[in-house]
Amino acid sequence: MIKLPLRLETIASLVPKGTQLADLGCDQLLLAQFLIEKEWVKRVIAIDVSPKVIIKAQSKIKQLDLTSKIDLRCGDGLIPLKVGEVETLVIAGLGHYKIIEILKRDQKQLKGIDNLIIQSNTKVPHIRQYLTTHGFYIEAEKMIKEGSHYYIVILFKRGKRKYKKHDLILGPCLRQEKSSTWQQYLAQEKEQQQKLLAVIPFWYINKRWQRRRYSRLLSKELR
Repeated sequence: MIKLPLRLETIASLVPKGTQLADLGCDQLLLAQFLIEKEWVKRVIAIDVSPKVIIKAQSKIKQLDLTSKIDLRCGDGLIPLKVGEVETLVIAGLGHYKIIEILKRDQKQLKGIDNLIIQSNTKVPHIRQYLTTHGFYIEAEKMIKEGSHYYIVILFKRGKRKYKKHDLILGPCLRQEKSSTWQQYLAQEKEQQQKLLAVIPFWYINKRWQRRRYSRLLSKELR
């Protein structure tokens, strides 16, 4: 069985068993290979915008004899998908702006998708805000630290729930679970806010107010 990096292992742990899955930005096919070998899913549609990546991936799946179980497609975003073809979509390793751009643009392909597993490299609160106001709710969240980086992986499911602003900023499930990794992250964030406040000029009133408000929220969660 292939050994996954912690980030991909965390993503894999949120994939519903037996689902029809698409992996956007498949890169080295590690996630798809793991899920197939584990017999967690029967088939994966692996999508990447880079023709070079797809060519390398084709060679790999031939070597692994997985051509019938991993369907490689080259294209931008969800455009290579047909409506209703998969139930679960993984988007990992992109920034929040690109993820939201894809979700906005490719709404037709999203119609049959009930589960979104998202790992954004930037501004996770923006992802929560967008999806919880566009037909999805937060089913589960996991935070891990790999090297010096913290990663948040979120499973969104189709449906509606109401959230407080603090939940969208820090994560409703993360706030409830209060893992040691999450608390370490909050402490680091608080320290970073204090450093920023020390260098932001006093006449930038709005910026200083936003940093103070965020810092107070972090302090409250760390109690």
